[in-house]
Amino acid sequence: MLNGIGGATIAEAKECLSTREVSLWAAYRGRHGGLNPMARADWNTGVLASLFANSKRGKATPPFKVTDFIRYQDEQPISLDEAMASWG
Repeated sequence: MLNGIGGATIAEAKECLSTREVSLWAAYRGRHGGLNPMARADWNTGVLASLFANSKRGKATPPFKVTDFIRYQDEQPISLDEAMASWG
């Protein structure tokens, strides 16, 4: 998990990961979503639920969003600049 540092503390991860690796992980997350498999499963379920609900809604009802069907979201997206700033 995470290039061999899964379960490490933040301090240990900072020692083990280079700036380049952090940017690669940020790019991966940007393209594929979060690293938490349960959050990814929740998101996919939300996609299906919103598609179904939108297919059944009336014209007067505003469209549903995926986030309408997710109880919580544990990973808030941040920019690469924010990630790099917090890493230092």
